[in-house]
Amino acid sequence: MLLAADARAECPAATAPADLAARLDTAEQAFAAFEVDAFSVAMDDAALAVPCLEAVVPPSLAARYHRLVGLDSFVGREEARAERAFAAARSVEPGATLPTTLVPEGHEVHALFERYDLGAWRTDTLAPPAGGTIVLDGTPGRERPVDWPVLVQIVDSDESVALSAYLFPGDAMPPYPVDPVWLRKEARQKRTRLVLFGTAIGSAVASGFVYGLAAASASSFHDDHPDWGTDELDAQRARTNTLVGVSAGLAVVAVGTGAAGLLLPVGDKR
Repeated sequence: MLLAADARAECPAATAPADLAARLDTAEQAFAAFEVDAFSVAMDDAALAVPCLEAVVPPSLAARYHRLVGLDSFVGREEARAERAFAAARSVEPGATLPTTLVPEGHEVHALFERYDLGAWRTDTLAPPAGGTIVLDGTPGRERPVDWPVLVQIVDSDESVALSAYLFPGDAMPPYPVDPVWLRKEARQKRTRLVLFGTAIGSAVASGFVYGLAAASASSFHDDHPDWGTDELDAQRARTNTLVGVSAGLAVVAVGTGAAGLLLPVGDKR
């Protein structure tokens, strides 16, 4: 249903999570031996395996991959990128540290590993797939981290992996069929939100216009009208008060509908 074959069109062969782990073993061995070129080649080899994964990776393997992506970025002098990848590893395995078998104790990369504040957690809710499940870093869910990378997979209803991708912040989610029921509900919510915001804007404009009429009426009331009697003064006062009341009512409508539009849920969290 999710066109797994199309998503894997460029994969020479399906890759098991154990195969990815073996490639990470090679990368770790090269890094520990200070063989920088061999480490980079091994990480490129691991990156090529990710889109071809045939099964869901466990969270521990996702965290390990994040950790090594961070080291690869650090070696490539991309410190900001390394910091985010390390944050992803820590988010998957809270309390985890860099193994001293890879990085000697006291090395500056240990501080970089801990630098990013995980308390600044932000997510973007992904649309539910049609007949499948989204898995993020080995755990089913739809809340994609905004501030650090994620290994995202989509599993079809027959348990086959339709899509696997390693996404950094700002990377677009690969296209996939979305649940049509969710799409229809989101479309209805968007239309309702537009109506509410349109009503709020129209009411605010009308409120301002009526208030202007009330101000003009009040000014006229205070002008000198030697030919006006008590009835005319009372009528002008009533007209001013009515206009003020109408303006206030429209303002309430504007605030209420605007707030309703802002509070309307975006999409379906299921």
